[in-house]
Amino acid sequence: MLSLNHIEKSYRGTGGKVEALKGVDLEVSKGEFLAIMGKSGCGKSTVLNILGCMDGYDSGTYLIEEKDTKTLDRKGKALLRRQKFGFVFQAFHLLPELTVFQNAALPLAYKKLPKSKWRAVVLPLLERLDLAHLENRRPCELSGGEQQRTAIARSLANDPEVLLADEPTGNLDSENSERVMELLAGLRLAGRKTLVLVTHDVKIASYADRVVEMRDGRIV
Repeated sequence: MLSLNHIEKSYRGTGGKVEALKGVDLEVSKGEFLAIMGKSGCGKSTVLNILGCMDGYDSGTYLIEEKDTKTLDRKGKALLRRQKFGFVFQAFHLLPELTVFQNAALPLAYKKLPKSKWRAVVLPLLERLDLAHLENRRPCELSGGEQQRTAIARSLANDPEVLLADEPTGNLDSENSERVMELLAGLRLAGRKTLVLVTHDVKIASYADRVVEMRDGRIV
């Protein structure tokens, strides 16, 4: 479904050129749960950003269902992200002025779905994630686990084929981490979704079907 072929990526740091990725080859099958492991700075989040069309690359090819992403302009990539991908981040990235319901409904606003139809989409997600009773709360009134579950609801609102999760348990305690991982694993199986997760935690990676390890910009 997703295929990275000899991807190279560099950027300018304060000390000069930094090679973030050095010829990365990676294939992700439809319906697979893949974990990418490695220490901080190894390039795993860069790989995730490229998979989600949030970042470009210097050379190589990235195919999504055999389509070369280099043929897509900025608008085409934005449309692809909206249609195919859901994103879950370590830092939640909830908008503080919005309620749980409104944060979860954000992808529907970007999709220009009429507000009258939001509730039919969002409420079942909140119920599934045990958040329906909190729909009118704001992020500052939630625990870390509740905030992350709200972020997961948001990532699922557009019914994506692929979920990309970047250290989704990094800001959670062990109990909430386990609950979030069980949720992600369960959602992936129930919805037959593809899940790619970045982590440095062996226990979190153990939920995946397959684990790849990165070191110094390469898959080892």
